[in-house]
Amino acid sequence: MNWIRQFLVPPVLEDEDKTRVAGLLNIILLAMVVIAAVVGIFSLIGYLKPERALVGLFAMILLRLGALFLMHRGHVRFISVLLSSALWVAFTCMALASGGLGSAYLITYMTLILLAGLLLGSRGSMAFAGLSVLTGLGMFYAEISGLLPQPLMHDTPVSMWVVLTANIVMVAVLLHLATRSLSEAFERARSGERAQIDANRELRAVRASLEHRVVERTVELERRAVRLQVAAEVARVATSMLNLDALLDLSVNLIRQRFDLYYVGLFLLDETGRWAELRAGTGDVGRLMLEQGHRLEVGGISMVGWCTAHAQARVSVDVGEEAVRFDHPLLPNTRSEVALPLIVRGQVIGALDAQSVEEAAFPQEDVMVLQSVASHIAVAIDNARLVDEVQESLAEVQAVHRQYLREAWAGFATTRASSVGYRYAAGSVEPDPDVWLPAMTDAQRQNQVVVVPDEDGATTLSLPIALRGETIGLLGFKKDGEGEWTDDDVAVAQAIADQVALSLENVRLFDEAQRRAWHEALVRELSDKMRRTTDVNTILETAVQGLGKALGSARAFVRLDVPSAE
Repeated sequence: MNWIRQFLVPPVLEDEDKTRVAGLLNIILLAMVVIAAVVGIFSLIGYLKPERALVGLFAMILLRLGALFLMHRGHVRFISVLLSSALWVAFTCMALASGGLGSAYLITYMTLILLAGLLLGSRGSMAFAGLSVLTGLGMFYAEISGLLPQPLMHDTPVSMWVVLTANIVMVAVLLHLATRSLSEAFERARSGERAQIDANRELRAVRASLEHRVVERTVELERRAVRLQVAAEVARVATSMLNLDALLDLSVNLIRQRFDLYYVGLFLLDETGRWAELRAGTGDVGRLMLEQGHRLEVGGISMVGWCTAHAQARVSVDVGEEAVRFDHPLLPNTRSEVALPLIVRGQVIGALDAQSVEEAAFPQEDVMVLQSVASHIAVAIDNARLVDEVQESLAEVQAVHRQYLREAWAGFATTRASSVGYRYAAGSVEPDPDVWLPAMTDAQRQNQVVVVPDEDGATTLSLPIALRGETIGLLGFKKDGEGEWTDDDVAVAQAIADQVALSLENVRLFDEAQRRAWHEALVRELSDKMRRTTDVNTILETAVQGLGKALGSARAFVRLDVPSAE
């Protein structure tokens, strides 16, 4: 049954005009097939030659199938031209074969002109009308000149009746199609007119309300601009701070003030990721909840718990109808709430909770702005944490380096003496390993510049010789009489102390490099000597002799003894 349906139903194309012409073609071809079938049946009864009718029927069916195939591929115009041309050729040939101007087939030109007008428009109709006139003129000339051949077919009353009936049926079908097309066009025009009237009515209604909508839109844009300006301010302030506690406290208070909210709280996930702990809250309520250690379970029955578990914002238009809200007795006036995730590098680190005393206080635009603020705060929190981690790492590195300096200088001082000191007095410099001033004790303990008066009325200035925060020595200066140490004096002394520290460190490093070079040279020399011999006794003798001399030892011992396996 599907192939019969495909044979009868015209295609539906994207172009509306092509679909209309395809429908006309479908009806015309079906009518031609039906007419050919009726003629074939009539011929079988015996009044006409059946072979001609059957050939015509078969040709109509093939034409129908070919036309459907091409129409489904969108070649509607081509089929229209081809069908009109084929019919003109067929009608002309039959007219010539049956006697020219006296043939009953000349009436088919009227049907052809009407068909061309339906399928190809006015130009197609005029073209085939002119072609038919020229064809008739040619037949007239050929007939009066005696150029027409003898008729191959002779018109009989029955054949003339069949041709006339077929043309009448086709003309009726074509007129019906033309009338229907005109009716559809008029209906489309009336529908368009009604649509235009409705559109004008709607336009007047839109025009009437346009001013009101413009005012509302202007107010909304101004409100959004204020929100964005506030968001930018909060983000700028938040990202400019590196102290985490101050950052959190300032952020929640700014958001509450600028957005005119009832309460704002900021939660951070603990190390386990199971709890969202309140780290900052506005007003006395926030302070009390901080003192109580307020926290909410991630994924629990709360807006913050759902938000941190799903990494999505959650808005409650009316908290009385919200299924996952944690009611807190300190916030009884909350009517709407929004919880926004704090996300950094794809990881949720906490949530921003904002509450209002108004219902539906958080439209989508405000939620987007608050989410932007939350994102900036999350980045600022991450930066503050990174700064803390860097500072901790730097403190550890500095502590390790100070320990290294202490050990290195302890070893360096041991190689020189237990302590080294010098005294300057009366224009001369003298070594004094035991030199020490009371002020040096305070300077060493406090690791800073100390100015103290002595019992004899002098003023003592003492400051540490510090290398990267580690004291490796001390400087002391005494000023007799009533004179005082000025800031310039202290600055000069500090600069000298810094230079002394750097120079001493350079000396230590040079000494360390020399000792390392001496150790490497010694090891290389002994290794070369031992590699040049294959005698065990010579190797042991070289090792003990070289080490004894290098280490300054009066005696050195070596023994080769492999314990026996028990």
